[in-house]
Amino acid sequence: LLYDLKIVLNLYFNSILFHYISIFLKVMLIFFLVEAISMSDRVIVFSKRPASIKNIYNINYEQRKTPMENRNSKEFNNYFNLIWRDLNE
Repeated sequence: LLYDLKIVLNLYFNSILFHYISIFLKVMLIFFLVEAISMSDRVIVFSKRPASIKNIYNINYEQRKTPMENRNSKEFNNYFNLIWRDLNE
């Protein structure tokens, strides 16, 4: 019985953790372009209302490092300019 309770609690806490991580990632993709480019594997740009997916950018660095180091890479500026242009169209 104790083992079954442990499994149920483990599943419950894992589902809560997954829920909050997915909310954080959605907010990051929507509001923080610099953080999204430096931390994510993919950035999704939505159109104006009614929102639909406008473009999906797969973020690939030669060497993935920390987010602060990624911001100094040559790829970062390219992605930033592409996505920023897409957001302003």
